[in-house]
Amino acid sequence: MRFLLPLFALLILGPLCLAPPLRAEEGQRTFPGGTCALKLPAEGEWSKAEIWAWTQICEGRWADMRKFSGDDQPCNPADITDTVPEGRRLSPRFLRLILTHPQYTAALERPQVEVDCARIEGELDLENDAVAPELALLQSHLTAGATFLRSHFARSLIVQGTQIDGKVSASSLEVGGDLFLRDHTTVKGELRLPGAKVGGNVSASGASFDGTVRADGIEVGGDLFLNDHTTVKGDLRLIGAKVGGDVAAIGASIKGKVRADGIEVGGELFLREGAVFKQGIALTGARVGGNVHFGASTFAGRIELSGARVAGDLILSSSDIGRPNWGAEASLILRNATAQGFQAEIEAFQRADGGWIDLDLAGFDYRTLGGLRAADRSSGRTNLADASAAQLIALIERRDAAGRPDPAHDAYFTPQPYRALARALTEAGALPQAEAVEEARFEHERRAGNTPLRDRIWLWGSKLFIGYGLHPFRVLYWFAGLVGLGVALAYRSRELRHRNLVIKLMFSVENALPLIEARASFQSVRHGDAWVEGLFHAQKVAGFVLATVLVGALTLLGG
Repeated sequence: MRFLLPLFALLILGPLCLAPPLRAEEGQRTFPGGTCALKLPAEGEWSKAEIWAWTQICEGRWADMRKFSGDDQPCNPADITDTVPEGRRLSPRFLRLILTHPQYTAALERPQVEVDCARIEGELDLENDAVAPELALLQSHLTAGATFLRSHFARSLIVQGTQIDGKVSASSLEVGGDLFLRDHTTVKGELRLPGAKVGGNVSASGASFDGTVRADGIEVGGDLFLNDHTTVKGDLRLIGAKVGGDVAAIGASIKGKVRADGIEVGGELFLREGAVFKQGIALTGARVGGNVHFGASTFAGRIELSGARVAGDLILSSSDIGRPNWGAEASLILRNATAQGFQAEIEAFQRADGGWIDLDLAGFDYRTLGGLRAADRSSGRTNLADASAAQLIALIERRDAAGRPDPAHDAYFTPQPYRALARALTEAGALPQAEAVEEARFEHERRAGNTPLRDRIWLWGSKLFIGYGLHPFRVLYWFAGLVGLGVALAYRSRELRHRNLVIKLMFSVENALPLIEARASFQSVRHGDAWVEGLFHAQKVAGFVLATVLVGALTLLGG
């Protein structure tokens, strides 16, 4: 019996001893023993707040400094009107120690340093440092800016709801994960990110920047977000930037200039849905792998897309998003740009006062009209794909209510807008509209201020006789008139005046057709009047000219 008791105990208690320990709730995990095994250096004169924060972080929890201070003030110390409690204050050297020192980064239960509701006294300087854990500063206050020059973050750098007094210098910063400066984060000085490399996404959604944002040459592996009322009071510079995914400025407010010449976007570019651009947008030579969206935003200055290459559609407006709101000085420059499709409503090119925006389509090449929501006619507005030839021509020439083209448009002959539009209409099967656009191109050339006088005369003749080559059989009407003139002359001829109408008509036809040799009886006719003789010779010459014009027009038309 004595031997059975230990055996019984082993059978009952053994599985409990071998079972894994119960897992604590997230945020409460600790090392075995319940405390952090590594203390802050003794010689550092660390504050009680920093000692507490390190213990929290080391044991895998976040350091919510409001819990340590025990006050009921706003979480972000920048919102505290009175003196910030000592329990909220952390030094930059404390953060640098636990972020960069190998002994301390190795001691972290989780590769993350998260600090909430803290006041960072002084500049956070991580220049040239390698930061192994993720850094998250939430609803905090950096009193003297931050320096991340040539810093290398193996994981993400997250700043949310934080006020940064002064500039953020982060040229050549490298972030392996995401870079977030969002959710009501405020940067009082410049944000400098030239040459930065971010493996994940960059988000400044809902942030506010009092100075210029300089991110020339930045490389982003994911998306770049400037959504949800992102505000930039200075310029936004993205010259030569490379973004693997989308660039979205939905609902953003950019008060300075946007300089993004040569930007490369792997996905789509969104400048729509309540975004406000107070000055110009420069996208010269941009490369966009998807669509470019402009709908329902406000543009006050010049939008420069010269030389841009858009693999998808250029979508100025659509029935579900709406059209842009153009300022009095707004212009859209698409010189030598290319896109797969050109999507807009006719009204999308007009200002609030009804006038056309300054639109430069010289060299703009596209294949189709219409695109996103192009087939949705419920809005009652006229889409480019459904517009009449007259409406499309009025758009190109910025015609006024009386149908007069803008004098500035006719200052120089610019055929490309007409040719691109005619080609798109032809590929869509709208041949009558395409023909009307081609005719408008010749009219534009005839009116253009730089067209030489001899060319204008030639164009006038081409218009009258063959409709600029688009209506070559119009010459037959002129030939019929020429024959009729010959019949009238026959009544003045000494030998033909007494002949019947059929003979007069036959004589006039044969005389006007240079390819038909007149019958012998007609060759010996003498009219007895020098003027009549001369006019019949003129008829023969005119007939030859008309025949030549007809053959040439048919050759060009079929060519």
